Amino acid sequence: MRVGQRPSIGQINLNDCARIRGLTHTGTTPNRNSIPSPTRLTFFPEFSENQIPSTPRRRIVSLPLHLERQHSPGSPSEQTGSPKFVLQPARFTPRQNESTSSSPTTISSLTITRPTSALFNTAASIPIVKPLASTQSTMFSENPRAVPLFRGDYGDKEEPTEWFAQFELSLPGSWGDDKRLDCFEMQLAPGQIAEEWFQDVTPTRTITFAGLKAAFWKRWPPPKRPKYMWVQQKERIMVELLEENDIGLWTAGNYGHAVWATKVSCLAMGMGDIEGHLIEYVIEGIPNLLKDHLKCDYNSWDEFVEDVQSVPSVKIKRGCEDLDKERARYVDIARLKAQSTPSMASLQHQFSQMSASAQRPNTYRMPPRMPALSNLPIMPVNSTGNTYPFPVTPTPAINNLISAAPTRGGFSARGTPFACAQLTRVQILEKLSLMPQRANTEMGVRQYEADVELWHRTHGTEGFPTIERPYPL
Repeated sequence: MRVGQRPSIGQINLNDCARIRGLTHTGTTPNRNSIPSPTRLTFFPEFSENQIPSTPRRRIVSLPLHLERQHSPGSPSEQTGSPKFVLQPARFTPRQNESTSSSPTTISSLTITRPTSALFNTAASIPIVKPLASTQSTMFSENPRAVPLFRGDYGDKEEPTEWFAQFELSLPGSWGDDKRLDCFEMQLAPGQIAEEWFQDVTPTRTITFAGLKAAFWKRWPPPKRPKYMWVQQKERIMVELLEENDIGLWTAGNYGHAVWATKVSCLAMGMGDIEGHLIEYVIEGIPNLLKDHLKCDYNSWDEFVEDVQSVPSVKIKRGCEDLDKERARYVDIARLKAQSTPSMASLQHQFSQMSASAQRPNTYRMPPRMPALSNLPIMPVNSTGNTYPFPVTPTPAINNLISAAPTRGGFSARGTPFACAQLTRVQILEKLSLMPQRANTEMGVRQYEADVELWHRTHGTEGFPTIERPYPL
C-alpha cells in the first residue's frame, strides 16, 4: 500500500480503477456510487486503518456483463451439459478519447477485455479479400525467333529441309498464312537462288503456307539415306580402328575405348545393323590389350558396349605395364644385334678374301739348281790342310739325300696342298689382331658361337684353318 493511500474496505470504485490503470488526470473523477452487484469485486478483505495486509496485492480480474449474468446464482448456464468457461488473466485495453480529456471516465472505457470462448464469440469474422482475377496476358512474343537467312545453294553445310523445319518452328502459332509467307520472304538471302525461286512461284498463283511447303520440298527434296550393302558395311566398320594409345586414356568424360565403342555402335546401327552382325569384324581390329578382357560372341551392340565399358581400368593398366616391359626387351635385343652387325660384316669380308685366296692354284718354288754332292770330286786333305790333287771317292750320306730334294709346298693332313707363307712375327700378330676377340659374357658367348657357325658354313666342316683364314677365338 502506498503512503497516504486509504486502506481498502473491500470495494473498488471508478477512481481506484483509474489510478491502477494510470488513467487519472489532473482533475479528479466525480465520485459515483459503487458498482452494484454482480460487478462488485470482493477479492480484497477488509482491514482496519492500523492493520497492514499480510496477503500480496492481486491482479484485478473482471468478467464481461453477459458472462457475469451467466455465472450469477440461478443462471441457466449451470445446467447439465452447458459449456464451462475457464478464467484467464485479463488484459487492460483503455479506450479513453484523447480529444476529450476532461470528460468523465465511462464504464465502457474501464471495462477489462479478455479472450472468451469461441462458443460465445459474437465478433464478426474478418472478411477475406479475394484477389482480383488477373487478366489473361497475351502470348509471350508475337515475333518469330531468329533463323539464319536461307540461300538455297547447299553452301556452307546448308541443309534446306532442316532450315525449313527450324523456320516453321520459329513462327508463332497464332499467325496466319499471310504473315507466314511474308516472314518466309524476309528470311531469303537477297540475290540468291532461293529468292529467285520464290519470286517465280508466288506471282503465278495464290499460294498458302502448306502449298509453299510442298513446293519447297519439291525444289529442295529431303536427302535420302544411303543404303549400304553388306560388304560396304563391313568395310566401313573395319576402318574405325581403336588405337592402342586410346585404351585406358580418360578423354571427353570417359575412357577412350568406351568412347570408341559407342561411336562404332552408332555407326553400325545407323547403317541398319540392329542385330549386331558386324560385331565380330569389330573385335578383329581391337588390340590384344583390350581383346583379352572381352568375350567372343555378343547378341547386340548394347551388350558389346556395356562389356567394353565394364573392363576394369586396373587390368588395363597392368596390361600396359606388361606390354611396355616386353617392348623394352625387344629394343634391347635389337640394340645388341645392331652392335654385332659390323663385326659380322668384317668377318664375312675376311672369310670371302680367304676363300678367294684358297681357290687360287698353289705356286711351287724350285730351289736354285746346285750340283749334287755325289757328282763333285772329293779332294783329300792332308795334315797340312792342302788338298790332294787326286780324286777321292765320296762317301754317301743320308743328309745329302734330304738336302738334295727340291723344296715345294706342304700338304695338309688330308692331302690337300697348301702354300707355306713366309711371314714375320710382326705380320702374324697384325693378322691375329684383326680377328675379333669376344668377351667372356653371355653376349660374347653367343657372338662366338655365331662366328664359329659362320666359319664352318663358309669353309665347310672339314676346312683347315690357316693364317689367311684363322679359326675364331
